[in-house]
Amino acid sequence: MMPDTHDETAELAGRLLAVMDAIHKMAEHRPPGEVVGQLNINQMVALHLIRTTPGISQKQIAEQLNITAAAVSTAMRDLEAMEIIERRPDPNDARGVQLHLTRRGRALTKQMADNRRQAMMNLLAILPLEEQRFIVEALERALAAKQDLNTNDG
Repeated sequence: MMPDTHDETAELAGRLLAVMDAIHKMAEHRPPGEVVGQLNINQMVALHLIRTTPGISQKQIAEQLNITAAAVSTAMRDLEAMEIIERRPDPNDARGVQLHLTRRGRALTKQMADNRRQAMMNLLAILPLEEQRFIVEALERALAAKQDLNTNDG
C-alpha cells in the first residue's frame, strides 16, 4: 500500500469505528422492560451466545467474553435463578454442563434481537434502498475477504 493510500485507509478506519460505535449504542443489547436493571452487559452477551450456540459451556463463554470462569459462574447462577437459562449435563462429558435457554430465555433473547434489528432498520431506512444494499454488500465483501485471508494465513 502506498503511503497516501495507507493514510487515507487509516482515516477511513477511524471514521468507520466512530460510525460503528454510534450504531452499537443505537442497537445495543437492551433488555425488555421486565428485566431492565437486572442484567449486565456480560449477561446479555452471554445470552446471545447461548441463543446462537445452544449447549455452549461456561468455559467457552468465559473465553469469548474474556472474563473469569468465576464471573461466568456467578452470572449463570443469576440467570438460572431468573429462570432465563438452564444447565444440563453434557452427554459427552460426565463432568461437563451445557447451557440452554428456557422458554422465558428464548422469548427474552428473541425480543432483544428484534430490538437490535429494528434499530438497524431504522438507521438504514433513512437511506435509499440502493445505498442500503451498497453498504451491506460492501461490508459483506470486506468481511468475506478478511475471512479468506485469515483462512489462508492459518
